[in-house]
Amino acid sequence: SNLNLPKNWDELNEEEKQNYPQILQNIEATTEAFQTIIKHHKNLDISASYSGGNLIEALNRCIEDKDIDFVVMGSHGKSGISELFVGSNKQKVVRSNHRPGLVIKYPLKTIEFKNVIYASSFNLEEKEPFLRFKSIIAPFKPTIHFLGIMTSYFFDAPVSATKSAMEDFEKLGFPLECKSYIFKTSNVEVGIRQFAKEIKADLITISNHNRRTLKRMLMGSNVETLINYSRLPVLSIDFE
Repeated sequence: SNLNLPKNWDELNEEEKQNYPQILQNIEATTEAFQTIIKHHKNLDISASYSGGNLIEALNRCIEDKDIDFVVMGSHGKSGISELFVGSNKQKVVRSNHRPGLVIKYPLKTIEFKNVIYASSFNLEEKEPFLRFKSIIAPFKPTIHFLGIMTSYFFDAPVSATKSAMEDFEKLGFPLECKSYIFKTSNVEVGIRQFAKEIKADLITISNHNRRTLKRMLMGSNVETLINYSRLPVLSIDFE
């Protein structure tokens, strides 16, 4: 958890900290929230901590120190920690730590991912990220819907080349059921959300591994808009 602590908080003695009653209250509330989570999930090994300072820097420091390999961000509420993961902060978290990042906008009724979209440029560099994604999603035994986005941008690959590449990814996906689609749209994030609605997707996955085709189209406002306006969980796959 990230709290709005004074920069010199760790250097203050207990008496000096009493001059910050709101900070102390926030720390107490955060600690109680942690204990509640731990109490209700006794079967899990949970480590909880809080920090101050810049959110992105603190999170990345925690990721490196603890060798975290998967980041989950909740952003459905209008108070508390959810406010920290709005707009550009979510985008910075997804882009800056090179770990898979899952953004959950609304509480999930069930933890089931049966229809999963995997949007990618489907080039050779994407195969390793896909296999790691497969290892994450395989326990849910989903149908993976490969989505190739075709726009009017000059760097789009030819349709035939994209179809051939997607066939290779279908083989990589075995034994999971995989289906391939090429979707023509002038607006990438709207196209992805429309496709998700058509197939009743449970999860949108974006391969954010390289700086080619799809990543260029999903840079900046497109990524932010997709996460902000999709009611579905969005998983960004990015590895160093």
